[in-house]
This record gives sequence, structure tokens and C-alpha cells, in this order.
Amino acid sequence: MNTPRIGPLALILFSSFSLGNTLCFAGNDIHIDQRHIDFKDGNSALTISEPTFRDGAGREVHFRGWNVSGSVKLASRGFKPFASTEDARRSFESMKRHTGANLVRFTVSWEGNNPRPGEIDYGYAAAITEQIREAVRQQIYVFIDFHTDLYSRYLFQQNSPHTGNGAPQWIIDGGSYPKSNCGPFCFAWSQNIITNPAVRLGYRNFFDNAPVKTDVGETRVQDAFLWQMGKLLEYIKAELSAEEFQWVVGVQPFNEPIYGRGHNNRASEFDNEKLWPFYKRSRAVADQTGWGEKWIFAEPMVFWDTNVGFFTPATGGHYLKEKVGKGFVFAPHFYDAARMGVSNLGKVQNGEYFQNLDRVREEGRFLGIPTVLGEFGMWLKDQKGGARDHARIVNATYQAMEASDSQHSFKDRRPDFYTATVSGTQWHWDINKDNHFEYQNGNPKKLMTKGDGWNGEDFSVIRGDELVVDARGVQRAYPRAVDGNTVSFYFNALPVDGAGKTLEWAEIRTGGESFLGDRRFALLVWQGGGSADTELFLPTDFLPESTSLITERYVYSNLGSAKDHALADVRYVPEFNRGLTGYRLLISGDGAVSKKALHFALVVNDSLYDDAALRALQSSLVEQINHHEHPVFLRGRMAGLNYPSEAPNENPHPVALSASEEHFLLFRWISLQWKASGDVTVFQKGKPILSAGREGSSTVLSLLGAKDTFSVCEQADTSRCSRTLTFD
Repeated sequence: MNTPRIGPLALILFSSFSLGNTLCFAGNDIHIDQRHIDFKDGNSALTISEPTFRDGAGREVHFRGWNVSGSVKLASRGFKPFASTEDARRSFESMKRHTGANLVRFTVSWEGNNPRPGEIDYGYAAAITEQIREAVRQQIYVFIDFHTDLYSRYLFQQNSPHTGNGAPQWIIDGGSYPKSNCGPFCFAWSQNIITNPAVRLGYRNFFDNAPVKTDVGETRVQDAFLWQMGKLLEYIKAELSAEEFQWVVGVQPFNEPIYGRGHNNRASEFDNEKLWPFYKRSRAVADQTGWGEKWIFAEPMVFWDTNVGFFTPATGGHYLKEKVGKGFVFAPHFYDAARMGVSNLGKVQNGEYFQNLDRVREEGRFLGIPTVLGEFGMWLKDQKGGARDHARIVNATYQAMEASDSQHSFKDRRPDFYTATVSGTQWHWDINKDNHFEYQNGNPKKLMTKGDGWNGEDFSVIRGDELVVDARGVQRAYPRAVDGNTVSFYFNALPVDGAGKTLEWAEIRTGGESFLGDRRFALLVWQGGGSADTELFLPTDFLPESTSLITERYVYSNLGSAKDHALADVRYVPEFNRGLTGYRLLISGDGAVSKKALHFALVVNDSLYDDAALRALQSSLVEQINHHEHPVFLRGRMAGLNYPSEAPNENPHPVALSASEEHFLLFRWISLQWKASGDVTVFQKGKPILSAGREGSSTVLSLLGAKDTFSVCEQADTSRCSRTLTFD
């Protein structure tokens, strides 16, 4: 099979979206390629090649978007992501206007598509196809997600506290399942995948391809699923025009897979003998139904990188023994399950999820395929600025999708100069939030109307046409297409948390000065390129007259002077001709420049700097970037304890001290590590608690909320001490 490429259209650049029923198609031919980074000079050296997405012009493509939607789980919605085609039209238009999304994970239902053995509901398939068409009208790419949670709603009794979705009733009726039971203590619906024997057996039967008896004969569970999946894929391709079909990039055959036979000691078995053989069967079905140029979005076992801790330890990755092959995308999820549960009650801070997203990047590299983070987000209850605060968790996730400091052995508050930007689709966008009418498990006494209408969830950031969260957390800049190879991207979003605190987590620090810590800004750095346009999406508040741009070639104190210049090297154009709109910043490449040359674009909302100040900042940035130092400096309270309050060039303390912490309920375990030139004493709240050698570690139990301080001093000279680490 050839490398999947999405469509043969030539690149067509356009200056604004068309309205009504006319479609304008942008540069398609989206395909999987490589990102090549090559820095070799006296300052530093880095050579890397890893998978990425590119378009027909050779530009590197990044995706930002949403899941649509949780309504697929509801019988009252006909197991469709939207109540109607009109709902889909409203949803996609508001999504595009508010967020500039270019990708959606479009949920569909096995039960909705295949309600009886051997039968496809073509009315369902037709409705799904019309709803997909509305995404295409807004020039949003689509990947289909056969959504499953807790395997099937038919595993649950009418009075069960939870429900599922996915497999149709005839699949459950054709097997032999125990009564659903989450256990004597069930803290959340997701616990069912661990403690509910009926749910676990459902997953096990699927991945074992167990036999199932039906009124038309015996079949096998996975075979039946793949048959109906093929029928829906076949129908969608037949009904969409060739131009429309280019915007469909693939299919995810299974959501949040789990083996059902234990997971900690069977992760390798599951990956090699069950999960990836299923994904390869899915690949074959796609090839046979005209989807050979589309991708299979492959999600790992749901527990592969969970942060819950000892309740459900992470299984880890790197288990697959054979090469994945072409035509796949790594599509993991990331949720802060520890804070959703009770094992971490600490507030999310700056840089909280760097390590989590680094593991996502590393697993994608191991598999040799590009990554799209299929789900992430946080529910909208508990909005008080604490551990479960939506704004903090979501902002920290986006931050980690864009930045990391894993290459910094000494944490100086600067991100790594190179970090692979991770594409993703947030959960979720449902304009019918708080307007559902779902009797859970058919129970007339359990009508679900609020939130998402399913298992008490409440994730949607939109209700009707209005955002229900701080717009600054949703309306985010991102690079859509980069003419060359993306080195790094950072967006300073400045959302406000539930306690009313603005998350001022970054500034530009260059030439010994600090800039823009209280301004929304986007910084893109890239290498090489030709003469195509680099495109950034800028949200609605980046009005042309108040938005500044600095590149290595240009300075604009306001982009109002660039918005109407269709042939200029810099163009700033609205996505929509009227109404609420974001903007497309187009920067033409210079084909004469070396393929190893570094380029950058710093876009600032309401910078308040004049031309002279911006040119001085430009000069500093050019020098800094050419020396491979990231201009962003991370501000305020950091998640880790290895960061200085300022950014000295070297550690000024004679004793090096670092720490990490783990939470459970009201307790935390603090792990201290030190390095000195002689034997040391460890102090807690100024009192000695331990004598130890010059290099070592120790773990101390502490209470959350009880302020603790730790320091380490050399015994031979008590003036030679570490910095003091403080835990609130």
C-alpha cells in the first residue's frame, strides 16, 4: 500500500471563507511525511527526523479542533452527534467562528448504524453523511470515531447508576454476561472498566472475537463490527463528492480500548496479539472500501499513561514488536485522572503536564507515526480555581502540546528550543448542552437533561451559540500550515481560572529585558521552506488595528495595513466576511533563503509598542533565535520544584536540591534529591530530620495544606546550603 495521501487537488490559496452553499477548497493532498530539523553550528547541534503531516505545497500541517459530540451516546438523539443537519450546520459554523478549528473527531455509533444482525440502518448513515458535509462546508477536516464507553448500554440494568454506549443489543443478547455491578464503592462511571465484570467481559469478547448467536445464525463479535464499519465507510464515500471526500482524513475504529483480562501484566500481550491485529484488520477494511488513502487513528490501551497512581498504574508503552506500517496515526487521550479522582488534590500549575505530553511524543516516535491527541479536557463543575479547575487543566494541556523543557537538565524556566507541536481535538463541542432529554437505561425515573445528558458528565464549552467558559481559554492561536519544518510554537492564552486569577504563565525575555507577560501572544519558529505561505490562525480578539507582528524580515505595529494587500508578503484576512471571525495570517516564504535558515513570527494582541521599540525587540529576537535559545520565559509558580524563582545562568547554591511530589487524598509524598561536596543534613521547617552522604535521596510524608519547607546543608560548613523548597 502506498503512503496514504488525502486527495489530488492542487493548492488553491483563498483570502476568505465562502458563505452559503458554495465550497472553496484549500490546499489539500494532506499526507504523512517527515519533519527534518538540522542545527549544526557552534551554538548547539540537533538533527532530528520524525513523522508529521504535510499538504500538497509541502507545508507542515497542524490540527486543532473538537470532538463532536457526546450526543452520540444518547438514544434520544438517535445515537448521532447532532440532533439534525441544521444543528450540525450551527455547530460547525460557531466552532469555526470562535476557535478556527480545522479538525473534528466525528463520533458515530455501532448501535445506530447496525441495530440488528446483518442489517445497516441507511437512514442513520444518510443523516451522518449530511452532518459530515456541514463540517466540510466550513473547511474542517473530519475523522470518524466509532465511539464506545463501557462497551454497551445493554450491559446495565434500568436502575444501574451508570450506563454505556457502543455495541448494539443483539451483540449482548447473543452472549452470556453477568449482572452489571461496579462494586460496593463506585466513585465514577469510568471505574466500571476496572471493577464491573460484565463490562470487562464485553471488552474481552470483542478483542477475542468471541462467537455470538443471533436469530440469523452465529457470527463473531469483531467480525460483525468490522462488517458494519465497512458498510458505513462505503456509504460515506459513495454519497460525498470527490471534493468533499478529500476533507475526510480517516477513521478511529475503537474508543478507549481495554483488554478486560487485567492490564498491568498483559500490556504487551494486548498490544501485540489483540489491539494492533484489530487495527490492521481495520486498515484492510478501509483499503477494501475506498478508504485506502485515509488513516486509521489508533488509540492505545486507555491505561497506557494514566496518572491515577496505585489505583490503576500506567502500563507504559513501547510494547509493539513489529513495525506499524503505513496508514496509521497515533491517537491517545490525555485526562488528569488523578485530579478527576482523589489521588491528587493539588492545584494545576505552570508546566504541569510537560512530562505527560513528552511521553505521548515518545510513543509516537517509537511507533513511527504522527500523533493527534484524540481527547483531552476537563468537566465544568468545581470551577473554583482548585485542583479540578477547567481553565487551569485545559490551558496546561495545550501548553504541554506546544512546549516542553525535557532537554534542560537545569530548569531555567525556558522551554526547549525544539519541541514537536502535538495536534489534538478537545472533548467536546455540544450546542445542546443542558438541553437533553435522555432516560438513562430507559428508566422513567432517571431523566437526564443537564450537562452532556450522560452519566452526569458536563464537558461542553458551548451552549447554543454562547461559550460557557472564559473565551481566552477556547479562542487560541495555532499554526495551520508551516512552509518548512516547525521548530516550536507557543501561545500565551491568558485565560482566567475559576477563582478569577489570570494565568500569566509566560513572557518574552530577550536582551536582558522582559516583554508581553500580560499580553496574548503567539510565537512560531520554523526552519527552511520555499516560497509558499506559512499560515497562522489568530482568534477574534486579534483585531487588525491592535495586532502587531515581528518576523526576521518585517515589523508591523498594526496588521490593519496588511489585511487588504492580496499580493503582499504579509496578509491578514478575516475567515468570514461578516460577523464574529478569527483571522488568517499569511507570511510568504523566501525561496532564496537557505533550507537551514531559521524564521520566526511573533504576533501580539494590543502590544502598545511603537515601531522603534518593535524593531529593537526584533533585533534581540533574531540574535536569540539564531543562538537556539527559546525567547519564552515561564513565569510564576511552576509545577515542579526544580525551577528557580528567577533564571540565573548557573545554580548559585553550593548544594543542589531537587524534589518531586505524589498526592493521595490529604497526603503527599515528597521525594528529595541532593548533591553536595560532603556529608549533609536535611532540614524540614528548619529542624534537622536526616544526616546523609554527599549525594542521595529521601522520601518524606507531608499533609496537603500544611506549609512545609526543606533545605539541605553541608555538615562541615553549615553556610553551604541548598535553596529552600516550599510546599503550600
